[in-house]
Amino acid sequence: AGEKNTTASNPESTTAKPDDPPTPERATEIRTSTQLTMIAEALNADPESSRGKTYVLKANIDMAGEWTGRFSVSSDGKMSKPGAVTEWKPITKFYGTFDGNGKTITGLFADGKAADGAAMFGELCDGAVVKDLTVDRSFFASKGGAVAGLAQATSGSVTVENVTVNTYLFTEEGSLAGLIGKAGGALTVKNTTFAGVLGVLDAEGTLPAEKADVVIGQMIADGGEQALTLENCTVKGLIYSKGETKDWCAVGSGKLTQTGGKVEASKLEFSEDAILIYTAEDLLRVMSDLKNASWGGDAAVNKNPETYEGKTIELMNDIDLNPGWSAASTITPRGEGSTADDPAGYQVTF
Repeated sequence: AGEKNTTASNPESTTAKPDDPPTPERATEIRTSTQLTMIAEALNADPESSRGKTYVLKANIDMAGEWTGRFSVSSDGKMSKPGAVTEWKPITKFYGTFDGNGKTITGLFADGKAADGAAMFGELCDGAVVKDLTVDRSFFASKGGAVAGLAQATSGSVTVENVTVNTYLFTEEGSLAGLIGKAGGALTVKNTTFAGVLGVLDAEGTLPAEKADVVIGQMIADGGEQALTLENCTVKGLIYSKGETKDWCAVGSGKLTQTGGKVEASKLEFSEDAILIYTAEDLLRVMSDLKNASWGGDAAVNKNPETYEGKTIELMNDIDLNPGWSAASTITPRGEGSTADDPAGYQVTF
């Protein structure tokens, strides 16, 4: 008889749901954030133990609880990072197969205090495979090193397939990459999307900064000198930087083979004549200046029109002026005698 499937903890998690595909022999199932953390700690204590092993996600995993996965930037460019979230320590070396099984990991977080980079994995080593995985609403920041959405580096023959990365990635020095920091071997990436944010910070945590030594690759920062294959890969990122950014792979891509896919990333162009809108408060202040009152005032009467002469107003973030509004409304009669023909007799509740 072969070995039984193993689970990191909680015997109840061994019961598969009816729609779960069968777990391969010798595979470890992961169903909870606790299990994922325990497995990462075990692999960091004994990296060789992942050789020949398969790890399968059997459920979507939220590592951050109530954190929504958003960051904010103030009107002076200061980035506000989320707090009260457990720090993720990268899996330093991984040799096995990480099968996302079509599931999503949400809320991986590195707060930027370290200087040696950040990612879900430190290094994907020879024989490693990562597939069918989404890393969503996560936040990786570091003062230096390689900051990447999936792995800081690869070595040997590595395959990444059917992976979507939707993360915030920030650094002061070093490199930024939507997927892989440095490819040190024969790396194959197929059907993979990066749809996050890349940002370069100064020492005070203000963005965007202009630093020529920060290498930014929309998919891979350094492709190395071995065979690098990108097939049907897509970039939909947003870049906060005044420095140079390159498509797909920033440097070392002499042996890059790229087929299919597309780059839809937009790099924000910053002008000295631009007024940057980062928050709802910034927008309300501008509207207050432009109108006689914040909202609903006489648009033809400007309070301080000279402030905006020759200026461009740029939105830097998505802005929600009514974050508590569910956009679901009901209309009910106010009281006895109200009729549908008498709108004043009705009230609208949001």
